[in-house]
Amino acid sequence: MRDMKPPETEKGQRRGKGMFTPPGARENLGFSKIWEMVSPRSAMGRRAKVRTRPFMPGMEAELEAEFDCLEMILSLWDTYPDSFFEIIGILENAKDPFSAISLLRENR
Repeated sequence: MRDMKPPETEKGQRRGKGMFTPPGARENLGFSKIWEMVSPRSAMGRRAKVRTRPFMPGMEAELEAEFDCLEMILSLWDTYPDSFFEIIGILENAKDPFSAISLLRENR
């Protein structure tokens, strides 16, 4: 995943900023294959992946905020890589809280 870091640019000056791909470009770019490679480490991450929806025209502000978040995470990963590997281990071993809540609701 580390190899997917975008080229260094000034904040707000990302390549293709404000542009959206036409229908069918997702497959032509291989996005589906890349998305299949994303493997969340926790039940919460798997739920988040299933619920993820693409950004559409008119959602530029939300897309920009998501890019800002990703840039911050990549910066933190570069600064504290050992902490991220520790977090990954914790997430892989975390119990699914939604499963426990469902069991409680069903009085099991």
